[in-house]
Amino acid sequence: MPFNFRLFFRLTYLSLFKSQGTHARLTRKRALALLAFYALFLPVQLINWVFFLLDDLLIPAYRRVEVKEPVFIVGPPRSGSTHLLRVLARDEGTFASPKLWELIVAPAITQRRMVRTLARLDRKLGSPIQTWLGAWEERAFEDSDEYHKIRLHEPDEDELSLLPIFSAIHLVFPFPFLEEFAPYVYFDTQVPPAERARFMAFYRRTMQRTLYQYGPEKHFLSKSPAHSGRVESLREAFPDARFIYTTRAPSEVLPSTMSLFSFQWHTFCDPLEAYPFGDYMVEMTKHLYDYPIRRLEEGPDGRMVVVTFDELVGDLGGTIRDIYSALGFEIGSEYGRALEKEVEKARGYESQHDYSLGGMGFTPEQIAEMYEDVLERFEFETPQSHQGAEIQ
Repeated sequence: MPFNFRLFFRLTYLSLFKSQGTHARLTRKRALALLAFYALFLPVQLINWVFFLLDDLLIPAYRRVEVKEPVFIVGPPRSGSTHLLRVLARDEGTFASPKLWELIVAPAITQRRMVRTLARLDRKLGSPIQTWLGAWEERAFEDSDEYHKIRLHEPDEDELSLLPIFSAIHLVFPFPFLEEFAPYVYFDTQVPPAERARFMAFYRRTMQRTLYQYGPEKHFLSKSPAHSGRVESLREAFPDARFIYTTRAPSEVLPSTMSLFSFQWHTFCDPLEAYPFGDYMVEMTKHLYDYPIRRLEEGPDGRMVVVTFDELVGDLGGTIRDIYSALGFEIGSEYGRALEKEVEKARGYESQHDYSLGGMGFTPEQIAEMYEDVLERFEFETPQSHQGAEIQ
């Protein structure tokens, strides 16, 4: 089992014995959050591993699925990549992308079949469970929707598929010990080869399960900012992979990232500051801007396309068509109609996520200096004092 026991026990030790004076300090809220995490996470992952074993025993054919020309959306966070993922995933004839419920509730094929069987039964009974779930989603995700719209039936970051091996970067939210997660941000250069191999082998299995479920002839579609630090490992594992690099002005990426991360940390902890780890956020985002684009530009032509946030917002339909043309895909008539609906829907979208750069301790002049290379590379305008709003 490739479960990351070292990280699990290290984070547990730090949480219990080394958290005093840190953003993970053991307040009542933090203690209750830890108790809830261990009470839920460990049994759920044990169940998942039982079903993974059942997959191998009952559906061994999934392991023979070939992962052909997968598409990875990379780049800095908060650059419109979630919106792009969901628009592309509407092309169900071309792409296969796991839904959020599959990532967190049913990562195994056998689990997904059970859930779908229950869903069919629910529909025959008038959909009482589906109705209840819809109402629950609206209540449960009301606060987080400002930062990242969460819906169980929508595709989301398949970084969550790495939770069963305790290697998903999202674990930094319940365990805010950033130095422990640095190797996963700088994956290609800081994770030992043997661990990288185990990690990528497990990740391939998650892709094969999704392709087996939705069609082995399709292209696996993934979005995760953490993949930006793994582009070389992904290219080694999948030599025919395609990449979409999304980017956005640093004066918007940095405060938006800090705003989202702060919300998550305040959910699980009582941080010492309103916006923790500001300096680390700068270094992390600089790496996620720079490393993937440099590595991908060294690769073969036709394997990578750059999409700016302004292009995505200003001309969604044209941007999607450019992506298909650059990566060698074709837009079918059915997806063409679905795309028209997405374009129309995007016209009426208004973000509820507001943030202030100055309120986080940074000035436009600092941003211009810290991200000088990014501004020059992508010809972003010099940042001005402002508040921002966005698509995700």
